[in-house]
Amino acid sequence: HAEALLAARNFDAVIAECRALLERGESPALAAHLCGRACLALGRPGEARGYLERALKADPQLAGAHADLGEALFQGGEHEAALDRYRT
Repeated sequence: HAEALLAARNFDAVIAECRALLERGESPALAAHLCGRACLALGRPGEARGYLERALKADPQLAGAHADLGEALFQGGEHEAALDRYRT
């Protein structure tokens, strides 16, 4: 359901749903990744970074989260760290 909300650009609803999933311990990698993507779309790279790092802690192989973390770092002004992340 959160993926459909993300596609519909209902970012606040995505964050609310994913936070609830995280609180229940359900799908931690996916929920944190989707929260991070929604935060990026809302221009909140610092918050996105926290969620994306949490997603990668839960599933280090989550390729999309690596790319989105690079974007969060870039938007947050950490350009060198972003480049390093893109190379991962």
